[in-house]
Amino acid sequence: MKKILYFFAAFVLGSAPFLARAQWDPRNYDQTDLPSAPIGDIVANLLDWLLAIIGGVAIIAFLISAIQYFLAGADEEMAKKAKSSMLYAIIGVIVALVGLVILRAADAFLNAEPF
Repeated sequence: MKKILYFFAAFVLGSAPFLARAQWDPRNYDQTDLPSAPIGDIVANLLDWLLAIIGGVAIIAFLISAIQYFLAGADEEMAKKAKSSMLYAIIGVIVALVGLVILRAADAFLNAEPF
């Protein structure tokens, strides 16, 4: 039984490149749906998205820690944890903004444009 299973697995894995090749049409070579932008623009767009996500998560973390601080009431320990969470969220927002500024400045410097 193991030999049949190994043979079947080897057959499927061995025929995969041929099946993929059968689906490729050389007449549609220009229609690959891949980005045609330079790699620098693709990386810059990717970093813009990542920095936006990091900034959004940091703002949400700040709002959650603010709610924790308001709900702490007389509990000093919970208020202390909420304050430290706020501090880390603010640091996250600052890191995201500094990263965005560095990214824009590097892009402008490499493209010889004023920023």
